[in-house]
Amino acid sequence: MRNAILYKLWFKKCGKSKLKLPNRKDSFYFAGYPRSGNTYFTKLISAVLPELIFSHHLHTVGAIKLAFQSKLPVLIIIREPLESVASLYIMNNKGSSLNVELIDKYIEDYVEYHTFVFDNRSIIKIVEFEKLIKKPQLILDSLKNLDINLSIQQTDYDILASKVKNNMVQKSQLKMSKEHALRFSSTPNSHRNSLKEEVKKSIIANYNLNKASTLFKALIK
Repeated sequence: MRNAILYKLWFKKCGKSKLKLPNRKDSFYFAGYPRSGNTYFTKLISAVLPELIFSHHLHTVGAIKLAFQSKLPVLIIIREPLESVASLYIMNNKGSSLNVELIDKYIEDYVEYHTFVFDNRSIIKIVEFEKLIKKPQLILDSLKNLDINLSIQQTDYDILASKVKNNMVQKSQLKMSKEHALRFSSTPNSHRNSLKEEVKKSIIANYNLNKASTLFKALIK
């Protein structure tokens, strides 16, 4: 996942068919560690600016390196580690008991991914998840700051505001199975929140969390 060539070979054999690797035809590359708003903001960008072609949802250092090789502007969302790791764990772990080894792996992955982003921060546009959630229009501001031929008008901001409002309404009306809501929903629910608090206790006790948090704070300066 760290080596661009090996990742490309792996992707062609095992990658998800709906996703694509960065290439020179893309306008930019958009990604972040899992559970950092990737799906939400990808959908917003595509809804407001459907003409844009970009690669997303690959979550690996190898994919960022491929974007660099294709000379693409890179936009990365970052989210503080406690929330993103806890959310990722709940989404992926189906077991009833706490899997400490899986938590260790996710934190190590977080550190590895964000260390690479930090080391290349001079050529990566970094956007903070918490700021985007409070002000989704910042995703358009971030695109404007990339070195791409893109004209964003006030009407684009108006469309984005409308999409955000409609999305929130749909979430409040959505009925899910208990298991689906627990693992995938970003809408608050008591069962998910209870489990998340237990997972967070284990994350806080992890020796690598301080390194992850330090990286995050350095990236949002």
